[in-house]
Amino acid sequence: VLYKISEYYKGIAEIINKIKSASFYPAFVLTTAGGITFAIIYFLVPTFAQIYKSFGAALPAPTQMLVNASDWLQANIGKFLLGLIIFVASFTILYKRVYKFRRAIHWLQLRLPLLGALFKKGALAKFSRTFATLFSAGVPIERALELSAKVAGNLIYQEALEQVQQSVVHGEPLWKSLEKTGVFPQMLIAMVKIGEETGRLDTMLESLADFYEDEVKTTIEGLISMIEPLMMALIGAIVGGILIALYLPIFKIGELIQKG
Repeated sequence: VLYKISEYYKGIAEIINKIKSASFYPAFVLTTAGGITFAIIYFLVPTFAQIYKSFGAALPAPTQMLVNASDWLQANIGKFLLGLIIFVASFTILYKRVYKFRRAIHWLQLRLPLLGALFKKGALAKFSRTFATLFSAGVPIERALELSAKVAGNLIYQEALEQVQQSVVHGEPLWKSLEKTGVFPQMLIAMVKIGEETGRLDTMLESLADFYEDEVKTTIEGLISMIEPLMMALIGAIVGGILIALYLPIFKIGELIQKG
């Protein structure tokens, strides 16, 4: 049992770290893109705005929007930073203390493009490994489900497993209880059903745990290879769009001076 526990904690820690790593990269890139955008609008745009003001002619719409955004930021930088701090603090407090808010975030995680599949497989991997370890160690199935629900890492799956636990307590087969939730994939349900019918549920659970852990690793590798070029393209589009808007009047400088 102690050996299984050590392997369990090692496996769960690996899954959690991989999910965090895969989630951290796009968050870091988006934060960096936001910081670059802020710096350009706050520090660079005013310099160009002064130059273009001397032309005395109307600016192209994209450039004018940037100048307006810069003017607003210059006049309200304190309010902007205070609002950003309040937003981050409020989000953190709500996530930690308000169950419905945290559940909504977990629901959204499962439906995110690209990352949604990772969060789903991560929750299934943690549930499968925890349940398999507890069940094979002789823990009653009701108690194993109760504990597995708490470590799933997602409230949608936690609630579903709590429903499964109640159904099993009332005598319903495990596979049927899993199916009723509408949350678990058919492959998992089918393997649990076979395990129950053949008396080899522990073996099937171990196989499921291995499968979903491999799926998490494969998904993360695929995501990283896809996210890297997408994030670079996103940063390039944002920064490039801003710079084009800034230099657009220079491309038409002759027309602007003529109008002036």
